[in-house]
Amino acid sequence: GYPFRLLSKLLDVSRSGYYDWCKRGLSGSSMDYSELAQKILTAYEKGRGTYGVERVREELARQGYFQGDKLIRNRMRANEIEFTYKRKR
Repeated sequence: GYPFRLLSKLLDVSRSGYYDWCKRGLSGSSMDYSELAQKILTAYEKGRGTYGVERVREELARQGYFQGDKLIRNRMRANEIEFTYKRKR
């Protein structure tokens, strides 16, 4: 790694500012994304791994949590949630 002094000069960040940033935790949007990911995973598991973006969106809407397909698709992809096809017999 690089020395802290060099990085702090390049990025114009004080030592105390850096450590304050480390202590803050997740931002509001990051917490929202992790909450959304949990809701998506719950809906996905309810569908036994067969729910795609549309069915996940419908399930979230039933719970009163309205999100667009693009955001759900991106969150599913970011959390490596993929649906599988089940063939009818």
